[in-house]
Amino acid sequence: MQLTTTYPDHNYPIIIEHAAFNQLDALVSDYQHVFVFVDQNVYTAWEQKISRFVHHHSYTTFQIPSGEQVKYMAQYERYIEALLAHQPTRNTCLIA
Repeated sequence: MQLTTTYPDHNYPIIIEHAAFNQLDALVSDYQHVFVFVDQNVYTAWEQKISRFVHHHSYTTFQIPSGEQVKYMAQYERYIEALLAHQPTRNTCLIA
């Protein structure tokens, strides 16, 4: 499923798909920067596949701790600040 934002201009796609990981190369090929946000439990379960993908393309990964303790605004701000330190643009893709 692909959704598109509905701002007055500069809209972008949001892709939600089963097994989308297998299509990531094609989905992100047009982006200048790619950032991967991944839950630590998911990363542990898929570490080999995620690591290979991220390192092959030199993408930046943010591992987010699992659990309720990260579901607070302070944690959200922490990851937004970390992302902003990399100076994302409209040609940046976020994978979560």
